[in-house]
Amino acid sequence: MAVGALGLGSNTVAQASDSSCPAYNVCFWQSYGYQGPRIVFGASHAEKWIYFQYGRTATKNRFTDRLVFTYNVQYGSLGCYDPGESNSYGLTHTTAFYISAPGARCWAWGL
Repeated sequence: MAVGALGLGSNTVAQASDSSCPAYNVCFWQSYGYQGPRIVFGASHAEKWIYFQYGRTATKNRFTDRLVFTYNVQYGSLGCYDPGESNSYGLTHTTAFYISAPGARCWAWGL
């Protein structure tokens, strides 16, 4: 696994608060309940770890064929979102994430 750059990638879209997430993307919000600024990442960010400068709390995986791992560096907690899964009240802030290659599922990783 490659390590991605800190912060926002060049193809990343940061927008005002919006609880929606475009298809074929993963979205992260600063606050619980899909509140605060939304950051959108597409498949061009797949297969590398991307680190946030500031943790994100809510997540939606709108990919149809890719899982998304989330990680909290401080607590060492790993999460996994299959296609279509979301969580508006993450127990810990996501500080890094990884978009898989097509076809991966969380159960295959024991998560």
